[in-house]
Amino acid sequence: MKEKDLEQFNGSQNFYVWNPLSPTYGASEGVIYVAENAGNGAFWLLDMIVANESYNSSIREQLNNDYSFARMHFWQLKVNISTQTATVSCLIDLDQPVWKKEIEYTDFPLSEIYICVGDDGEGTNKKLFLASEY
Repeated sequence: MKEKDLEQFNGSQNFYVWNPLSPTYGASEGVIYVAENAGNGAFWLLDMIVANESYNSSIREQLNNDYSFARMHFWQLKVNISTQTATVSCLIDLDQPVWKKEIEYTDFPLSEIYICVGDDGEGTNKKLFLASEY
């Protein structure tokens, strides 16, 4: 998978539940493409996002206390290709981290990717999508 492969994804109408244990989260066609085609797969990244949104106290607090964050926020995977290490961050407005974790090994092929998380208002399912699909 290369960066240019993601250019085909713009606008998204369909969201798919990839994990039956997380039925309130759907992923766009572009995010599913990334999960299926990145290295040996990247469903781990989607599951990490959902797990942290559900159980990480820092992120839960931000979701509960900041309406705009709850409606739209970002996850960044930044990879050091030469060392095959990475950092996953949950961000406000693409630059302010709420939470960050170092990844000791990844075969993710891109140096960076952002996954947007949003919903259509209180009580609706969360959607994961690429920025180009917004």
